[in-house]
Amino acid sequence: MSDILLFNTGRHYSINCQRIAARKVGDRVFFFDVDRNISGVIDDMQDTDFYDRIILQEYDNKNYRGTKLGEEYEIERNLKAEALEMLK
Repeated sequence: MSDILLFNTGRHYSINCQRIAARKVGDRVFFFDVDRNISGVIDDMQDTDFYDRIILQEYDNKNYRGTKLGEEYEIERNLKAEALEMLK
């Protein structure tokens, strides 16, 4: 079982609408908007906040940042690869 939350907003950004993958690591949520090729990190997320509507709200309000080199970059890269594999 994967620890990736994968959801579709239904917004028409592509023929597949808008698919978003997210993974919680500590108090951070890494996300990848598959159809718009946008990724980022949402800091200070509680366990109770790991739901698609909360992640989308933070994304829409631009309450995220880019990843840092090193560990964060690796987490982001793995999330992208795993999400794309899941969507095949």
